[in-house]
Amino acid sequence: MKNIAIIGSGSWGTALAIHLAKMDNNIKMWAYLQEEAKQGIGMTIEAIDNIETAYELSKKYNVEMPIVDSVYNILFNKLTPEEAVFKLMTREAKQED
Repeated sequence: MKNIAIIGSGSWGTALAIHLAKMDNNIKMWAYLQEEAKQGIGMTIEAIDNIETAYELSKKYNVEMPIVDSVYNILFNKLTPEEAVFKLMTREAKQED
């Protein structure tokens, strides 16, 4: 078991924390509770429930979203967080508009 801290853990951090916790890691998240965050910033907050929709829309409209792809594949296709980080950090650099 590893001790892992996730700081500023919005929806992507939450997805990662859930996956790592399922792998018997001790997770400590440093973030607002969702209700407190909503009151604090007064707007809608992304949730892990939206990952499937974001993934589907990125494919439908042919928009490259490597972080969305990674989180989706961690949650639904057994990609490990280590593999996801490696893929993200070693992808070819390109100009983004």
